[in-house]
Amino acid sequence: KRALTYKNGQLRFNGINIGLWDSYGLSKYELGAGSFNEDSRGRWYVNIAVKVKVEEARVPDGASVLGIDLGLKTMAAYSDGTDFDMPKWYRQAEEKLGIAQRANKKRLVKTIHARIANQRKDAIHKETTALVQRHAAIFVGNVSAKAMAKTNGKSVLDASWTTFRTQLKYKAIGHC
Repeated sequence: KRALTYKNGQLRFNGINIGLWDSYGLSKYELGAGSFNEDSRGRWYVNIAVKVKVEEARVPDGASVLGIDLGLKTMAAYSDGTDFDMPKWYRQAEEKLGIAQRANKKRLVKTIHARIANQRKDAIHKETTALVQRHAAIFVGNVSAKAMAKTNGKSVLDASWTTFRTQLKYKAIGHC
């Protein structure tokens, strides 16, 4: 018997029925393990592993190779001559964030940080998905975000190089 089941728009966990917004159509999948987590703003989420059919690998028609150089002026410079210019969301929100912090408005500070993080994640998701769909092989330069953050802290952390690499890796593996 499973500890986590889904039926009629409700998740049953340890004898407790929890109503949830099902954005993926959970009834179509076989549920695996799950967990609950709370974000920094106090909202709760359920994370569920599901079994899905793996599609056959598709190689793009052009089957091109791409090299990526991560940087600060532009988030990434590509070997085909194009750039990925990600806006500096933290720098743009710095003034509002400072005002909220000095006024001790904790909820507003959390909201601003969450908005910055969501904007970063959204831009990186869109760019990495497009890259993986267009190129058969992608190579990323070996730049240490940790070492660079010692001298250019805000700029390096706002660029989210590690997130960019991580998303490229898992999307490329899933796309193969």
